[in-house]
Amino acid sequence: MNLMSVYGNFTKKAGEYLVGYSRGYYGDAGDVAERMRIYADENALRLIGPVFTMFLHEEICTKDPSQYLGQYSVAVAGKRAARNGPDV
Repeated sequence: MNLMSVYGNFTKKAGEYLVGYSRGYYGDAGDVAERMRIYADENALRLIGPVFTMFLHEEICTKDPSQYLGQYSVAVAGKRAARNGPDV
């Protein structure tokens, strides 16, 4: 077993990504996954995991965990993937 994959240490390759944002404590992504799925379905995009998570605002930036800002991105493929669209 590759321990790197167990801990989520993946390399984010170049390509087209669907990106969503959510405020809240670590692990509390709210409805961002559902919004991303709906957007992908409506735009004929196929989601290709894994999902990459990065916190843009966290305990270093703010004392209030409800204000942490998470960015979630997943690679996409499909006929509309080459077009630039809005972030979700």
